Amino acid sequence: MLDFTVTDRSPHQSQGIATELGCQYVQLVSNLETPDGSARSPVKATVLRAPDVPGSPSCPRPLEAFCWEALPAYCSGLA
Repeated sequence: MLDFTVTDRSPHQSQGIATELGCQYVQLVSNLETPDGSARSPVKATVLRAPDVPGSPSCPRPLEAFCWEALPAYCSGLA
């Protein structure tokens, strides 16, 4: 099972990208797994749940970003 996450400034744009990603992935698996000379793939990919619009922003997280940027600088200063 795969779980895709899409981030964008617009929640509706994120949902559209995720929807298209799911459609393209299903088609890609079918194309890759169809044997030569066969009309059907023995493997089937399925989207289990349609993407939804998040209720709150997931990014930016300024404190988290600062910590991840400051930690390497702090560690390199200790060396």
